[in-house]
Amino acid sequence: MRQNLNKGLVQLDGTVGLGRRFLGLKWKVLLLTSLILIAIVVSFTGITYLSLMDDFESQRDAQHQRYASEVEGLIDQVARNLHQLA
Repeated sequence: MRQNLNKGLVQLDGTVGLGRRFLGLKWKVLLLTSLILIAIVVSFTGITYLSLMDDFESQRDAQHQRYASEVEGLIDQVARNLHQLA
């Protein structure tokens, strides 16, 4: 019976269950600060990801416009050359 008291608590319905484990203040503070640091890292990661995606989109649009104007210029140049040959 004494071994049962060390392993768990006898509840009112007769079942044996484990009692609440005690967490020291040091562990609670460590857990809380770890969760806060994880939240900060996750938020910074998300913000950085969104910023990089916006930068990528804007650079892609600028590159697309640059290529489009370059192609239009080449088409105009070819059209003038053909007009001169004709």
